Amino acid sequence: MGGPDGGTLATSARPAGPETCRARHTHCWFPALALRSHPPTVRTEGLLRRATQAFGSLWGHPYLAASLRCCTTLTFVSVAAAALVVRYASRTLALSAGAIGLAVGVGAVGGRQRRLGPWPQRSRCGDYGLEMDQLTRDAVIALERQGWDALCRSTGGQFYGDLMTPEGLMILVNGAVLDRGAVVSSLSNAPAWDRYELADERLVPLGAGTVALVYRASAFRGEQAPFDAIMTSTYVLVDGAPRLALYQQTMAAR
Repeated sequence: MGGPDGGTLATSARPAGPETCRARHTHCWFPALALRSHPPTVRTEGLLRRATQAFGSLWGHPYLAASLRCCTTLTFVSVAAAALVVRYASRTLALSAGAIGLAVGVGAVGGRQRRLGPWPQRSRCGDYGLEMDQLTRDAVIALERQGWDALCRSTGGQFYGDLMTPEGLMILVNGAVLDRGAVVSSLSNAPAWDRYELADERLVPLGAGTVALVYRASAFRGEQAPFDAIMTSTYVLVDGAPRLALYQQTMAAR
């Protein structure tokens, strides 16, 4: 067992007494251990001899040797392939050294994109294709229309499941209060609307990164009577992207 000063620890026949643990930071070993130091070892071999011995140990290891051979083979194949590409570009395509270097650089950037994904971009409205740094009136109305479009395609469950905040709520015209999970479940099985109309859109700022959109909506489905209600959608910016925190329906007066 190694000691704190690089020596070895040997067991002592004498039991540990109070004097053994008198020092403030000294550990008591059972049985008691006495520290026995050794002078440092002085190496007399040359650097080349030590490197040869290390390489011999590496080459004789069953796993490290196989890993070394595999890495060496892959490196050789990569270098050979790059050399063939450069030869083809310079001899057959007659490209200059600058053009070849530019092409190699573009290829390296493309490889980085495939490994790590796209470069960081400005915040987008989830996956809905709207770039939004602020909750502007036009952007929020466009987002609201995308929600209605999803309801007309029977994909509202997925849409609002992605759009709502984890604590988001929907309050329906019949008084039902649904959390995000209930919204996803309800809209996933809901029949699609045929068409809809939005009117009287008003944007109400509620503070930094928070707005409410109030509008009148009319939805139509087959021969049923149209559904008319006043909608209030409250959006908040979460990590630069808009999320629906609260949605409420109020029966519209006819």
